[in-house]
Amino acid sequence: ANASSFTLSNAHASAAGTYSVLVTGACGSSEPAATLTVAAATAASTPTAQGVCEGAPASFSTTPSGTGPFTFQWKKDGTPIGGATASSYSLASAQSTDVGTYSVVVTGACGFVEVGASLEVNAATGASTPSSQTVCEGSPASFATTASGTGPFAYQWKKDGVAIGGEASSTLLLGSASLADAGTYSVLVTGACGSVEPSAVLSVGASLSATTPSSQTSCPGGSASFATTAGGTGPFTYQWKKDGVALSGETASSLSLSNVQASDAGSYSVLVTGACGTLEPAATLTVPTPVSATEPVDGIACAGESVVFSTVASGDGPFSFQWKKDGIALPGEVASTLTLASVGAADSGAYSVLVTGACGSVEPDAVLSVYGTTSSYCTSKQNSQGLFPTIGSTGTPGATANDFSLTLSNALPNKTALAFWGVQQNGAPFNGGTLCIKPPLLRLTLKTTNASGSTSIAVPVDLSLVGVTRHYQWWARDPADPFTVSLSDGLSVTFCD
Repeated sequence: ANASSFTLSNAHASAAGTYSVLVTGACGSSEPAATLTVAAATAASTPTAQGVCEGAPASFSTTPSGTGPFTFQWKKDGTPIGGATASSYSLASAQSTDVGTYSVVVTGACGFVEVGASLEVNAATGASTPSSQTVCEGSPASFATTASGTGPFAYQWKKDGVAIGGEASSTLLLGSASLADAGTYSVLVTGACGSVEPSAVLSVGASLSATTPSSQTSCPGGSASFATTAGGTGPFTYQWKKDGVALSGETASSLSLSNVQASDAGSYSVLVTGACGTLEPAATLTVPTPVSATEPVDGIACAGESVVFSTVASGDGPFSFQWKKDGIALPGEVASTLTLASVGAADSGAYSVLVTGACGSVEPDAVLSVYGTTSSYCTSKQNSQGLFPTIGSTGTPGATANDFSLTLSNALPNKTALAFWGVQQNGAPFNGGTLCIKPPLLRLTLKTTNASGSTSIAVPVDLSLVGVTRHYQWWARDPADPFTVSLSDGLSVTFCD
């Protein structure tokens, strides 16, 4: 470097210093000097990229280097931001519209640089609200949520504020809900920008129950009622049925029947409907047949004989019997038959039996007449018509009632005869053309058919009234002549063993 000038083509910081030139001439030399200062190029640190949640603050900054003074201009996506001329730039509440690249132009004594960084604004965590559920006991229930915002997301289900172990997905399933599962279910959803906890309510309806109505037995004319009590979750509705057919208008929890008849008997059920299903309990209505009993046959016996009274009960039992004499209960006589052995005069009277069945009671009765032992007495006389009443018998000793006949021989042909007899002992046989018989009377109309010869007319004689003297008289008339009457003599007969 021995010229009058010296040039540095690419000055660096190491070139800084004092430069002098030694000038030598004819008359001596001098060495003027000058200082070279090498100013550093402008530089700046790169701002840090930001990722913030929506609503959070964000800031960028740079540190310049080189030779100042420095000036700054911040830009967003290349567009200068008005007023942003400091070494840092801040956003107090970042929004999604603030997303972009933020850069700063730094100008110094030796040029400028532009450095930048990106801003990401993450959406706040959100989650849809699960739907509240109402299910019946034993049915499944499920809850679900859909997260929004910036993930990743984490889930934690809770019941009544208490975390449910292992339930960390976006859905919750209860396979068979019980009453104890009812409550508030929430899910804590955590994302990159916070957490939310939406909730829903689970209501579990109790299974339907209904008490079984009591079966009823009601006599005709009586009343019957059925009732059920529903349990579980309502509201409840009711429909009563008879033998499976709905009864119109019977939609309450109870059913009442009045003036019950046999046609009302059957199966009564009630269809109970609640929030959780239906049931149909049933009961039976039985309408027994009212009790009835045959009348014992009046008894007439000679002293020392045995007498049996009996009745046959019908209707619905079980049946009970109580025999009475003259209205007074006979101790121990509680069967359907009453046997009196070796009767005497004191046994005469009214005998009744109180028959009680499932529906009511009846008290049929009979009369027993006991007489002293008598002998058979027969008498006959010829009347003007030649009618000879005679007493004869068919059957063997000990034959039952109605095995004996009163035989009238030589009856006039083609005549109508009426037989009269009384069952009381004080009647009198015919005498003097007047029939003297106390009632009751039994009239039998008979007609002979043989035109000539001997004709017999058989009249049944009831031997169930043993011991009574009965009086017989016949009269005959010509059907063509209603004013002519022929009477027979009276015949008195007493039957004893």
